[in-house]
Amino acid sequence: PPASPAASPAAQAAPAAVAKVAEVKIGGTHPLSGTSAFDGTGNSHGAELAAEEINAAGGIRGLGGARISYLAGDTQSRVDAGTAEAERLIREGASALIGYQSDVMIAVTQVGERERTPVIVNLAVTDAITERGFKYTFRVGGSSKQASRATLEYLRDLAASKNVEVKRVGIIHNDALFATTLGGLMEADARALGYEVAGKVQYPVASTDLTNEAQRLRGLNADVLLASSFFADGLLLARTLSQLRVDFKGVWGALNGAFSQPRLVSEIGPAAEFISDNNWAVNTKSAEGRAFGEAVQRRWNEPVSFNHVYGYLCMRVAADALERAGSTDKEAVRNALAQTNLDPRGIVPWSGPIRFDETGQNINVRPSLVQVLQSQLQVVWPRDAAVAEPVFPVPSWSQR
Repeated sequence: PPASPAASPAAQAAPAAVAKVAEVKIGGTHPLSGTSAFDGTGNSHGAELAAEEINAAGGIRGLGGARISYLAGDTQSRVDAGTAEAERLIREGASALIGYQSDVMIAVTQVGERERTPVIVNLAVTDAITERGFKYTFRVGGSSKQASRATLEYLRDLAASKNVEVKRVGIIHNDALFATTLGGLMEADARALGYEVAGKVQYPVASTDLTNEAQRLRGLNADVLLASSFFADGLLLARTLSQLRVDFKGVWGALNGAFSQPRLVSEIGPAAEFISDNNWAVNTKSAEGRAFGEAVQRRWNEPVSFNHVYGYLCMRVAADALERAGSTDKEAVRNALAQTNLDPRGIVPWSGPIRFDETGQNINVRPSLVQVLQSQLQVVWPRDAAVAEPVFPVPSWSQR
C-alpha cells in the first residue's frame, strides 16, 4: 500500500489516557446513483481504501486501536436524498461525514452544523460551502474561486511560454450549481486578465444530445474553449466536438468530471487526444503517488482518478483528527480538524500540507493542468508538477 500522508505533529504523541473504543463510524455522503454516480463512486472507493489501510495498520491508536467503520451512504445525486442520508448517518452514530457534489453538500453541511457533526468536504467547490460562517465544515479540495483563477492564469502563462496568441475564450457548462458557479467566475476572471469572452453556453446536466450547443460553440470563433461538467455530460461534449470536428487551439476543462478521467480515453479513443483539464490531479512524479494508483487498481480494478484521491484524503484527514482528539466526541473531533497539518504531497502536487483557515477552507490545495497525450493523462502544468510537455495549440481535426 502507499505510504499514508505524514501525520500532524500532535498525532505522533498518543494521549496520556487512551480511550479504548472498538470502532468509530465515518459516514459517506456521495452520489452512488443518479447523474453523478461515476464521480461519487470513485470518491467513495477512495474513502473505503483509506479506511481499510488504516484498519490494517492497527486502527486509530489514539482510541486504543479502534477500527474505522465506513458507512457508505448514497445521496442519489439529489439534495433531498443527501439531506436524508446525512441525518440517517448521524443517527447511526457517525463521528464525522465526508462527501461530494456542491448542491448536495450545501445541504449536508447545514445538517452537520445543526447536529454539531463535522463534515469533511472533498470535491464540492462552490464557494458558498465555506462562506456561511459554519464551525463544522472543512473542505479538503479547492474552491471555485481557486480553480477558476488558476485555470485562466495557467492559460495565460502556458500560451506565453509557447508564444501563442489567445484573444477570445468560449465557455460551456452544465446547469448544476458547481458548473454555473465556475462558469460565472471564469467569465469574470477571463475579462480581468484581458481576454474577450466570445460567449457562454449552458445546457441541462441530464442532456443526451449536445449537437446544437456544439454548433453554437463553432460560431463563437473562440481560440480556447473552457468547459465544466460532470462525467456523463463531459464525455458527451467531448464526443460531440470530435464528431462535428469543432476546432479550437485548446479544449480546457475546469474541474471537468470527464476530461481528467482515464475512462474518457477508453470511451472515445483518439478523439480524446490533446483534451486538457485543470483539476485536482494525482502526483505521478512521486513513488507514493504511483503506489496509490496501483493500490486503487488492485482494490477496485479501475484506473485511479482525482475522485479516488480526494475520497482517500478526506478519510485520512478524519483519521488524523480522531488520532489527535483521542475521542469520538464530535466537538473534540471538530477542534482537532481545525488544527490539521497533514502533508499529502506524495499523492497530490500541492504547495503545502492540508491546513484549514478560519472558514474551513484548505489553504494549500493547488490544481494541475492535465492533458491527454498518446492516450495517457499527463500533468503538463505548472512546470514544477509537470511530467510531460504540453501540446498547445493542438492540431486541427483535419491535421490529425
